Amino acid sequence: GIPATLRGMVNNDLKATAEAVLSLVKDGATDGVQIDPTLFSQYGIRSVPALVVFCSQGHDIIRGNLRVRQALEKVAATGDCRQVAQG
Repeated sequence: GIPATLRGMVNNDLKATAEAVLSLVKDGATDGVQIDPTLFSQYGIRSVPALVVFCSQGHDIIRGNLRVRQALEKVAATGDCRQVAQG
C-alpha cells in the first residue's frame, strides 16, 4: 500500500495532527502515515496534495486534488514508473 507522508505536525499541534492522521486512514485510502520532511525536499514538493511513484527508472509526481486511483492511472498511462503504478 501507499503511506501518506506529512511534512510535519499540523499547526504544531499533536491533537490536530492526530485528527488529520485519523481522517487519512479511516477510509482505507492510505496504508499508514509517516512524518518525513526530507521526502518533500528530495522530490521538490512545495504544495500538496502530491503523489510520488518511484521506481528504478526514476520517479513520477502527480499533483492536484485527485483520488489515489486517478493519480495512479495517470502514471500508468504516461509515466516512467507505469509498471509500478499498474501493479
